[in-house]
Amino acid sequence: MQSQAILKLSNIKIFFLSNILTLLIFTASEGQSDKIDIKGKNNSFQVGEKLTFSIGYEFIPAGKAILSVDGISVINGRSVYQITSRAKSYRFFDPFYKVRDEIVTYIDTNTLQSIKFRKTLREGSYSYDYSIDFNPDSMNAVSKSPSGTRLVEIPEFTLDVLSAMYYMRTLDLKVGKTETLTVLDNDKLYPLDIRVVRRERISTRAGTFDCLVIIPELKSGGLFKNEGRITAWVTDDHRKIPVLMKSKAIIGAIIVELQEAEGLVE
Repeated sequence: MQSQAILKLSNIKIFFLSNILTLLIFTASEGQSDKIDIKGKNNSFQVGEKLTFSIGYEFIPAGKAILSVDGISVINGRSVYQITSRAKSYRFFDPFYKVRDEIVTYIDTNTLQSIKFRKTLREGSYSYDYSIDFNPDSMNAVSKSPSGTRLVEIPEFTLDVLSAMYYMRTLDLKVGKTETLTVLDNDKLYPLDIRVVRRERISTRAGTFDCLVIIPELKSGGLFKNEGRITAWVTDDHRKIPVLMKSKAIIGAIIVELQEAEGLVE
């Protein structure tokens, strides 16, 4: 029975493994947050932070994902954070659906504007490489994929799927309040509101946390189409650490749970 369940999981590709931590909540918006200028206000994360998550389907473990703030470097004269998301399926799951994904974003340390983005996906027999160079001053981005190079016009303060998560963590999220972001992925801009619906205390393998509960709402088509199928819990403090995410699948739910957190801002 467990083997049959695992095969079903691989057939419907429920994990996204590296993307799930970002795409579950952040897929973008035509609008923009009213907190674009946050220079000097990032007290939510720092170099050395490392978040480890388990990913599974109900009671079937499938893999893990690690989000890490690796360091600070300079790109085109801008000081940038390098942030990496790595995801892999567990060894026992590899014969059914092997995943080795990596996403890297470079974001301006002053504004948290996306500057550079790279996505390398290796999922079963599927492979995909995609990158974006953001040019915020000229309001365009240059993307590269197997289909070629493309120039994309972008609105002010456009983010990528991973930088959006870290930018969200710096916002003043409040129950009843909605934040709107703009995210570019696969050459498309996706509209999404981040709606904070309630407070709740939850327990995970990493501990017990007072959380804000967030639900994404897309303004127009897209993966979730405003159906409210995704729920995320982030810590109700200045760090806004994602500790639990649940996404409804065809049967049951995909569960992403924080296992360990290191190098956190005090």
